[in-house]
Amino acid sequence: MGPLVQSVPDSDLARVNTLPATPPWHQSWFDQDYLTLYQHRDPGEAADFLDRLAACGLIPPPRDCGPVLDLACGAARHSLLLSARGYRVLGLDWSQPLLRAGLAARGEAREPVLVRGDLGRPPFRGGAGLVLSLFTSLGYLDDDAANARVWDGLLALPRPGGRLVLDTLNPAWLRAGLVAESERRVGDWRVLERRCLLPASNQVEKTICFGPPDSEPRKVVERVKLYEPDWFRGPARAAGLRELAHWGDLDGRAWQPDAPRSILVWERNA
Repeated sequence: MGPLVQSVPDSDLARVNTLPATPPWHQSWFDQDYLTLYQHRDPGEAADFLDRLAACGLIPPPRDCGPVLDLACGAARHSLLLSARGYRVLGLDWSQPLLRAGLAARGEAREPVLVRGDLGRPPFRGGAGLVLSLFTSLGYLDDDAANARVWDGLLALPRPGGRLVLDTLNPAWLRAGLVAESERRVGDWRVLERRCLLPASNQVEKTICFGPPDSEPRKVVERVKLYEPDWFRGPARAAGLRELAHWGDLDGRAWQPDAPRSILVWERNA
């Protein structure tokens, strides 16, 4: 992958997990159960989204792109597709189970390169032709200043002329239509989801209870900061990036206040 990577041990995926006694929710949740619950976020959805970005000229073709960084890549569904299309891709995630799923899907191929690391301290020098931060992978920290530092770090990664694609929830849509409780089935699992807003901390919290019949349900809590598009825009402008597009969903529709998502694409000034 060349000069993008600073220093990553060959045995990185086998590194001993040194989490604090009470880890942040995002450091202990993303495992095989997560993949089961979110299986509707599949390669087909990822392919459709990448196709729309390419058709609109928002991501360059492989010959012009340079290295791609897929940050918080999870099981690497976007990384795998881009690599199959000829891009040089490096995926970064904290979750060992999700990275192992990506490695299994990669099979005997050498790319995409998948690395375990912290989004707040990515082991990269910068110089990427394309940086992806998809499926609301920012805002997991309780402290606004800490989230801002993560965002500033991501803004430093694209090279001149490089692109950055950010996909997050639209806070206005979420607040207006929050469903307090819902139930669904995933195979034979009963999945109960409860949601609430935490105004004091500007967060949305989702509690998920799930599991197979006749077993003790597992309980997981997800908690994400709700940042408006302008929260991301100010630092992006200051870092020398110009906005190319603002979509309201993965289907490429223009952003509106009632859109479910906020998908912003920037280019670093040459």
